[in-house]
Amino acid sequence: MSYNINTWKTKKLENFSIELDAFYEMDECEVVLGKGGYIKVTGPSEGFEVTGKLVGDRVLVHSIESWGEGSGWAMEAMKVLLAHSTGTLLATLVWEGGDSIERLTVIDGVVTEVEADI
Repeated sequence: MSYNINTWKTKKLENFSIELDAFYEMDECEVVLGKGGYIKVTGPSEGFEVTGKLVGDRVLVHSIESWGEGSGWAMEAMKVLLAHSTGTLLATLVWEGGDSIERLTVIDGVVTEVEADI
């Protein structure tokens, strides 16, 4: 049994975009392109979802999260995806059972995880 994320709370998305090709490199992702460049990506965990708008070869991210069954494993894949990003993402992750809380910071593809106290 893997260790999973119970809650993902995005605190800040500022000019955050990810290369479209990076989504196709992830296992078990489904990319759906809608009208007006709207894009929705679902993937390797129960609550994995990225929504945004396709602008050139990048997805301007409107929302991003991963939680539930498979999210512990999916987080490792997510880090690879986030390495292809620009802009800023700040999120708080509550891991299974509240055993730990993490602050996830991504700035121009550099991913930092720090344990947080409440």
